[in-house]
Parts: sequence; C-alpha cells; structure tokens
Amino acid sequence: MILVGLALLNTLVSATTERQSLLPLSSVSLNEEQIALGKQIYRQGFSSANHPVTAIVQGDVTFDGSQFTCINCHRRSGMGAIEGNRIVPPVTGLALYNSSDWFWTDIENLATRDTLTASPANPFSLSSGLAYRKRPAYTDNTLAQAIREGIDSNGQPFSPLMPRYNLAEQDMSALIAYLKTLSTQFSPGVTEKNIYFATVVTEEVNLDQRQAMLTVLETYFKEKNAQTRDETRRLQTGAFYHRYKNKAYRQWVLLPWLLTGPPTTWPEQLARYYQQQPVFAMVSGISTHYWQPIYTFCEQRQIPCLLPNTDWPKLPDKPDDFYTLYFSKGVSLEALAIAKQLARHSTPTMILQIFRPDTVGAAAAQMVHRTLSTAAIRDWSLTATTKLTVNSLSHQVQTSPTNIVIFWLSGDELVELTDWSTRRENSPQFYFSATLLNSQFTLIPQSMRDKSFVAHLYSLPTDLKPRSQRIQAWLQNRNISLINLKIQDQTYFASLILGEGIMHIKRYFYRDYLLDSIDHAEGMAIFSAYYPRLSFGPGQRYLAKGCYILELKNQNDEVIVNNSTWIVP
Repeated sequence: MILVGLALLNTLVSATTERQSLLPLSSVSLNEEQIALGKQIYRQGFSSANHPVTAIVQGDVTFDGSQFTCINCHRRSGMGAIEGNRIVPPVTGLALYNSSDWFWTDIENLATRDTLTASPANPFSLSSGLAYRKRPAYTDNTLAQAIREGIDSNGQPFSPLMPRYNLAEQDMSALIAYLKTLSTQFSPGVTEKNIYFATVVTEEVNLDQRQAMLTVLETYFKEKNAQTRDETRRLQTGAFYHRYKNKAYRQWVLLPWLLTGPPTTWPEQLARYYQQQPVFAMVSGISTHYWQPIYTFCEQRQIPCLLPNTDWPKLPDKPDDFYTLYFSKGVSLEALAIAKQLARHSTPTMILQIFRPDTVGAAAAQMVHRTLSTAAIRDWSLTATTKLTVNSLSHQVQTSPTNIVIFWLSGDELVELTDWSTRRENSPQFYFSATLLNSQFTLIPQSMRDKSFVAHLYSLPTDLKPRSQRIQAWLQNRNISLINLKIQDQTYFASLILGEGIMHIKRYFYRDYLLDSIDHAEGMAIFSAYYPRLSFGPGQRYLAKGCYILELKNQNDEVIVNNSTWIVP
C-alpha cells in the first residue's frame, strides 16, 4: 500500500477545493526571486547566503539543515507522508492557512494504527475511523514561530522529531512564500468528468510491439472505467459523498501519441498533441530510439512519465529532474555492471568494445569508458556497411593484446562468428548485453559460449516462468495473445503503478503528489515478473538498481547459466 496518501487531510477542511479563496490573495503576488529562494531552502536546505541552514532536533541535537530538508519529510508536493508511525502533515498554503477542524484518514490501512494515540506531542484521537487534531489557521507570524520554535497555531508543541530551523527574516519570508505556492491548483489534464493520460509510440517500433503495449493499456483502462461506475452512482446518492463532495471518480481517457520522423522533430509533435489535449501523466510508451526528447518535454512541462518501454533512457543530468520514472538505466546499467565486474580483475585488462555509431550500444560503450577511465580500452565502431566476421574480429584482437571483448550488438550481427574458439588458442573472454540479445542466449555462437558472460537486468531464466504466471493468467483471462512477454509485463506493471498512485491521491490531482505517492509503492514490486529486485523511494528515478553477470556454458548444444553474480554498480 502507498501510505503517503493517508496523511492528506491532516490540516484540510472538508471542502478545501471550494475554499481556495481563504488563502490570502497577497500570497500569490510574491516576486519570483523570493519564491526561488524559498524553493532552495525547502528542497536543498541552503539559505540566501548559500550556506546550509542550521536546525535542532530532539530538543538539543544540532545538525546541518541540508541533511534534513523540508522535502525529505513533507515531500515535493508539500502534501505530507507517513514515516513509520509518524504522520507528516501537509505544508501547502491551502492546508496551513485554513483552520483544521478535523482530519480523517483510512485508519484500517494504517499498519501502525494501534500506536497512533493522542498525546501532547501527537494530539490525535481516534473515533469511528477518524483521527482528529484541531488547530486554527496559521498566519505568517504563527507559521514562522512553528518553523523556528516547533509550536503550532494552537500553542501545542510539535513532535521532537520535527526540526526547529534557525532562519533569518529574509529566508523565513522566502520559505513561507514558497509554501504558499505548493499544490495550489490542480494540474492540467483533469476535467470534472475525465482524467487524460497519454502514451507515446514512435514509428520505428514494429506493429507486434505496438500491439503488445497498446492492448494491455486499453484493456486496463477499459476495466478501470467499468469498475468506477458504481462509485460514480454513489457520488449522487451516498451521504458520505454528499457531505465531502468527493469528486475523485473520473473516466480515464488514454491518448496514444504517435511520433514520426527523426527525433529532432518530436518536441514539436509532442507540443501539438499537448496543446490539443493536456494530459495529467504519461503511462508506459515505447521507442527504440533515445528517450531524451520525450524526457525533456516531460521535465519542461512537469508531466509524470511512468515506466516507458525503453532500453535507452535519458539519464538525469540535474539533481532536480523528477518527472520520468524508469524501470532501469537499461543498457547503460548493463555497461556499469560489466565495468564493475572488470574492475575486480587482478590481471591487467585490455578491452575491445564493438558497436555501431549513434546506437544504444555506442552509449553503453561510452559508459564503460567513463566508469573505467584508467583502463586500456579500444573502440571498434562498425560502419553501416561493415560486416563482423571471424577474420575482421581476429585482426582487431591481434592489433593489440586483448583479453576482453564487449559486444554492444544484437544477436543477428554475430552469425559469422561460429568457429571463433577453434581458430585461437588464447581466446579472450566475451561480454554481451542481454537486452541487445533480447535475452536469447542461443544467438551467441556455440563456439564462443564457454568463454561468454552476459549482463542481464532481468529475472534469471529459471525464475521467469513462475514469476510470469500472474501476467500470463491476466492476459489469458482477457483473451489477449502473448506477443511479447517483456513489453506486456512492463506495460501491465506501469498500469498498476498508475492505478495505485491515482487511488491514493484521491481527489487531489497534483502531479507532484502522484509521484510522491508512487515513491512509496514498495509493496508493488511483487507484481513485476521481469525484474527480480525493484525498490522505490523518494528521489529514486530507477526502480531496478542491480544487474546479473551470467557466466554461460555450452552443454549438449544448449546454453546453460553456469554461475551468476548480482552487481549493484
């Protein structure tokens, strides 16, 4: 379960979205420079002097505020979270500048509900599934007192775990100004009846792969909408929904965005699609090209992009990049794992990397260079017309002593290497990418297998069959053909993550809040067949952090895994 959503209404009244005018109008006309400083304090813990702020926790423990920033607990959206048995309340302007007459949450979903009891430091009480904490609305002065001294607007002390920050007047004003901007308006892509999502398909993706993804998405959306019909009716008849005017239930609308032509034209195409109909988030998506144009588009417009099917993700180059969530670093993670494995060699390593320019393989080769900057590495970039043969490979290996060859190539480019090991007494070791081989180890020439290693991001072959029973049963029960298990499994998992996140943000349609919620979805990892160890957490933009290095062996003309090593680069 995603527990972050349970702290949502700690300081909100029953109809917050209808009471936005209660936020002082002056708070929305603050200058951008002041808000930027407040954002820096909130997210990084650095003051106007560009020094870490100082704070006190547990009564007398002084620490560097950059180590315990506001965003760590109250999250990027400002909507709060649950940490252990502690409720971290929202700190948005709408929450702080409204009185809090009550706070409700789904107590049955609180794993620690028995420990949530009223006390001066935690003045909650439980009754009929509701938890109460009363306080008047904050003013700028009482909010400053709360931040500095740990006293709320009702005169009650905060938990000792809440830091007391030492902020100068300029910094305090800037932080308060920024809090007033957090989650003030619903994000685009939501109407009274619909919530819109996009999925991206680029034209080079073959029809089978497109169908594998789109059929799963369309089926999931259709079933999601069918399941909300009863809830929509209850909105009109149920007393609970009358009282709280809960309008969370909306039809999900999926918009496939087909991108054509070279990637340089994609930003313009994406902008046109978005202008025609803004979307709340992107879900899944598929491309064999570099994901960078789509990544940049989502970062610029702050659109969540959830778990695209890409082996060539754009790696974040700024600490504040936030909006794209990947399964892994793709082939780059395989490169990092191979580099770490080779760094363990006790003997000098002479590496030859083979790839074609302007491909994901070329990007992986550059990753090895950056990681093993002191190693002896030669690159062999094959031109469009160059064919890899035993003779050409032999020439490259003999050019300088080589004991490691890394193939950043697909399996169909290895077909001419069938008799390599019989031609050389001191053959090097070979490393391959499971992603580029499409996990088909039989594509490795039989004569090379006893000296071959494969970087493998996914579940071991012996584990995949039992782990994939859930997705295969889901497909079979819906009469969906098994076209590409990897794409269908990844797309189904992305759909589940979206559904879980939307469920927990309830009627508070803030994109940042959606991603904050998903950051706490660690319980969803079991639903992935292809990835053995997914982990979630704030600021983690890749769910899979590790990779197997598989040592292969040829036995009775079959490829078997002789040994496996799990590496987290």
